[in-house]
Amino acid sequence: MASKISKDANNYAEFSYGPDRARWQRVDKKGSTITTTTYLGNIERIATNNSTVVEWKRTVGGAVHTYRTVNNVLQANGSDKKYLYVDHLGSVDAITDGTGKVTHSMSFDAWGARRSGEDWSAQTISQVISSLSLTGFTQPITTRGYTGHEMVDDMGIIHMNGRIYDARIARFLQADPFIQAATNTQSFKRYSYVCTVMVIA
Repeated sequence: MASKISKDANNYAEFSYGPDRARWQRVDKKGSTITTTTYLGNIERIATNNSTVVEWKRTVGGAVHTYRTVNNVLQANGSDKKYLYVDHLGSVDAITDGTGKVTHSMSFDAWGARRSGEDWSAQTISQVISSLSLTGFTQPITTRGYTGHEMVDDMGIIHMNGRIYDARIARFLQADPFIQAATNTQSFKRYSYVCTVMVIA
């Protein structure tokens, strides 16, 4: 299991796993800012090294509840709720507020690369991050995206829990430890996603 993906010494994403091989912490370093996300079931605790503000996200069904605390005190007007809508693969398609108004739309090509939800044009990482911002909060509404997995946009990868996937090359960065069907030659392409046949996904 991948423990660190880096662009350079000042830009990386680091993952920690428990004895059950489940991810329990993610540390993102971007310049001098270090953001630590700790996972406990459907709750995420997100803290940065240069702030006393901690953001909490709790996902219940399709709803993401976000709370903000400063020095462990819940802030007045420090909460927000958004609703996630997914497609047939589990990829986040749209995000709405409590009134049902679409506040954000997402789209992914067949291989998982982000694209504009409006016109399917390619998106840069900075466009993605700014489009998912939440007023008054430092973290995006959700890091979930393609097939419901965690998008690590700064590194250009998707953390699919068991392995890391790169949509730009349409391959996993680690080999599949299992041969699913020994009589199917596609099973021996151990870095491919869904046997390289996206129409079956």
